Amino acid sequence: MKPVLVAMKGHPATGKSTLGESMAKSLHWPLIDKDDARDCLSMMIQGEEQDAARKNRLAKQLNAISYDIMFRIAETQLRLGLGVIVVCPLAWPWLFHQCQSIARRNGVEMIIVECVCRDEILWKTRLEQRAKSALLEDPLPPQISIATDSSREAWADGVQSVFDASTSVWWHKPRTWEEHQKNVARYEGQCDYETGGVRKIVVDTSAGPCLDSILQFLAQKP
Repeated sequence: MKPVLVAMKGHPATGKSTLGESMAKSLHWPLIDKDDARDCLSMMIQGEEQDAARKNRLAKQLNAISYDIMFRIAETQLRLGLGVIVVCPLAWPWLFHQCQSIARRNGVEMIIVECVCRDEILWKTRLEQRAKSALLEDPLPPQISIATDSSREAWADGVQSVFDASTSVWWHKPRTWEEHQKNVARYEGQCDYETGGVRKIVVDTSAGPCLDSILQFLAQKP
């Protein structure tokens, strides 16, 4: 298959990462997830001396940096002649245009795979269970989880009880359905933008396996 830039799109817990990983395994293409970078940058928000407003501003800056990292690595892979799968909500038009520009600069097609979960009960369960599982299984962020015991202790000293979701500072995804709905409202409908001539397939991840249909779509000529 000719290399392309596949951009996963969709709200949290709609199955972007899971489906993206399945695609990457089947195609033997690198997968670059914005959240991998964001997780590693979470330590920069730590510190009891920072007020909520400052932490919020810093969180937005780190999110922007995470996108820059994702796109920079993706462009390197495209320059090497590899197809690439990038995983992020792709919720804003400017993110779509940035992704499109990268594809054009490297002479490849951009294809959007948009994930939805039309079973709202399942979607809510996925979203809230994901946050609960992540925090209960390992309340420390990934880069600290593999650090030395002394590093883990130093981190734990500055963090309140992780069983109160509001005090868990490294988990940057929505923890509850209510949080998710507030985030969606902030988009003010901008996440439903037009993609022009860019090919797009929309898959309902609550309807059963959809990998084969996506691979067939990718194999079609534009």
